[in-house]
Order: sequence, then C-alpha cells, then structure tokens
Amino acid sequence: MYSRTDRADDQPQPNPRSRKIYVLWGIAISTLVALGLVCWLVVVPVLEVRSFVQDPGSSEKPMDELLGGEKRAAERLAAYARMPSWIVPQQDRWSSVLLLSNCGESGLRECGRLLSDEDPEMRKQGMAVILAMAPDHDLGVVKLDLLHALEHDPSSKIKRWASEVLGRWMEVDSQLLSELKRMTRQDDEDTKGYATVALNGAKKRLAEEQED
Repeated sequence: MYSRTDRADDQPQPNPRSRKIYVLWGIAISTLVALGLVCWLVVVPVLEVRSFVQDPGSSEKPMDELLGGEKRAAERLAAYARMPSWIVPQQDRWSSVLLLSNCGESGLRECGRLLSDEDPEMRKQGMAVILAMAPDHDLGVVKLDLLHALEHDPSSKIKRWASEVLGRWMEVDSQLLSELKRMTRQDDEDTKGYATVALNGAKKRLAEEQED
C-alpha cells in the first residue's frame, strides 16, 4: 500500500516553463492595454487638435463644440502649441495660439500663461493675441502676467506691448497703480520707460472716469 505521502509525490508537478509563459502573456496584455490608453488619452486628442488647427473650416461644428467647450478648447490649443517642434510644426504652433482669440476669457488666460514660456517667439505670439483681444475683453485674468512681463521679459517689444495693454485697457485699481509706480524706479531703462508710459495712461483714464 501507498502512504498519503507517496500518492502526493506521484502527482504531476506544475511545469515552471508554463508559469513563465503565463507571466509573459500577462506582461504583454498589460503593455497592450497601456499603449491603448496612451493612444486614446494622448495621441487621439493631439490628432483632433492638429486636424482642426490645419483646417479650421473643415468642420461644420464650432470650435468650442468640436474641442470640448470653450475652456477645454483653450487648454487643448495651448497644450498643442507647447509641444516640441518635432511633434508639432512651427506653423501649427502659431496657428493654435491665434485660435485662442476665439476662446474668450479662457483663451486670454492661456495666453497669459504663454507669457512665461521659455520660447521667446511663443511669448510674442501670446502677447500679440492679448493685444488683439484687449479692447473687447475683461483683462483681469492676465493682469499679473502682464505686470510680470513688463518687469521681467528681456524683449523690449513684449515690454512695450504689455505697457500698451496695461495703460490703455486694463481696469485701473490700486494694485495696478502701485506696481507700475514701483517699476518706474527700476534700474532697467526699458522697464522704467514703459512702466512710466503705462502709469500715465492709467492715471489719465482714471481721471476721465472720475470726471464722468
């Protein structure tokens, strides 16, 4: 007679090779799922934005509807513009920034964020859109971005544009006047000069409003 121990020893043992195959299959399936998620969450949205940027008139739907609403459209356009040049052609980057002008306050906010971009051309594009939108929009969402650009941006052109927006269209309040007055005492001649222009413009508008 066999003992229980003998019968257990006679049973076939799992093949280690079979276990390895199951593990490899699990890794392969997990990798495919991860790649699918990347394609769905990253590649597909990028291709949607690219398609619209390259041919805005190709769809009957308005931009905000096509790209997920005004706020979402602005975020997607700005993210697309910030992508490396080996992914997004230079012309597409500029076009996506210009399209932010169709996104209202959300577009303004994203343009304000572009003023801190490392790429000087990207900062100029963001500043140009803000300048174009300034007469018809509330600029409160970009006030701090413009003040920072006026004080710290190395480009004289960006400083001049920031000064123009702040002096001609920004709502005048104590913070604006205080910051501009402080900048008129800076050592940098460009900052000092353009801050003075903006301050004089803001004071003039404030005086006119008080007379009315």
